[in-house]
Amino acid sequence: MQLPIEQWLNEKKFSNQELKSFDEAFLCYRVKAYRAALLFSWLGFLTILKHRVLRARMPDGFRVKKNWDNMISNLRDDDKWEKEIINALLVKESTKMVFNIPASLRDQISYWRDRRNDCGHDKSNSIDYFHVEAFWSFIQSNLSRITIQGGKADLINSFLDFFDDIKTSADADITPLINRIPESVDIKELDDFWLELIEAIDGMGNFSKALSILDAVFRDLDDNIKSSAVRYLKMDSELEEDHLHSRKDVIFLSNYPEYIHLFNFTSSEIRTLWKKRILGIPTGMIILAALLRNRMIPGEDEDEAIKWSLNNHDYSKIDPHLANELSGNISFMKILKEEGHRWLDLYTHTQYEKMNAKASLILILIEYGELDKKLVELICKEQSNSYRSFTLGNLLGKLFNDKQKIQEQFCEIAKENRIDIPFHLVGLESDDSPLPF
Repeated sequence: MQLPIEQWLNEKKFSNQELKSFDEAFLCYRVKAYRAALLFSWLGFLTILKHRVLRARMPDGFRVKKNWDNMISNLRDDDKWEKEIINALLVKESTKMVFNIPASLRDQISYWRDRRNDCGHDKSNSIDYFHVEAFWSFIQSNLSRITIQGGKADLINSFLDFFDDIKTSADADITPLINRIPESVDIKELDDFWLELIEAIDGMGNFSKALSILDAVFRDLDDNIKSSAVRYLKMDSELEEDHLHSRKDVIFLSNYPEYIHLFNFTSSEIRTLWKKRILGIPTGMIILAALLRNRMIPGEDEDEAIKWSLNNHDYSKIDPHLANELSGNISFMKILKEEGHRWLDLYTHTQYEKMNAKASLILILIEYGELDKKLVELICKEQSNSYRSFTLGNLLGKLFNDKQKIQEQFCEIAKENRIDIPFHLVGLESDDSPLPF
């Protein structure tokens, strides 16, 4: 069974090299060799920080480049790296400061360095399991706070270089940059980080790539960072709906609806979302489906939300996978049937443009719902008019060509009820008698 600290470290996706000392620590802990467990845990902690420095650029406040180069050289030296990283952690001179951490955290690091010395130099102070567990708790609580001085600005520049096709190949992997966020940006700076990063990338004309960063964050990073990303996306959502910045969350969720449960929308925010904020967005149905899938719309509002969305959005094109998902929602299909019948009856004759906008929804009703006399009759009536919806006719023709059983069922219902089928819908005759046209 994994220790909690083991699971936590694995979730952080540290490299095998960074976790090597921790593996030794866990073995020692399990056999009650607590001094060795604390010693190896300390080495693992320092190893993670060493790699943070090696991945970083020299902070702006670090005045002497030669000193930085010497430090990097020592960090690569097996005999010098531990002393060097400890000095970097505890130094207080602003011109030599590597890590952006408060004095209180430096004091805690100094305390655990002394406990490490108790282990390594066989001092009389006892070391027990609770010392080891307390140090692990310290790591979990504070590792994300130990960031490189100037790390936020450096990381933003690294992202901008990544999206500059002159500097970086289009096939390059963004994962290493994503993994640098926890070690480069202090928790208190995360909100500003997203604002500066995403708007800088958007300014390069790469907003879709900015969204891909957030996708990786939601997929791979911890809850604190996810929460900060959500705050950024929801920021300014109260602005007028035609304001670009008011729909960052909507645009993101249209592309990555699987993360909608992380947004912790209130019931009022959810109502505003389906009633107003996704209005006029072609991908609005994607967000509605996500809300329904995650049962985020209060029960008393669900039917209203579905009916409102069906009647107030242009769903001229719906992805087949989305159509299949929506067809599994009983409330959605019940209301779609009621509204579909109403549209076919209401938009007959001269309102073919409105019917065009609902054609894909009618197709869901035919393909996934239950064909009956009323639906077949309404479709044939609408398609018999000179001002019929050519969009609906073309979609039906393609469906009938692709799925012969639906075509056969449609024709059988029409034949049984002596309903005239427009020739362009089927264009064939039955084996025993002509279809009524």
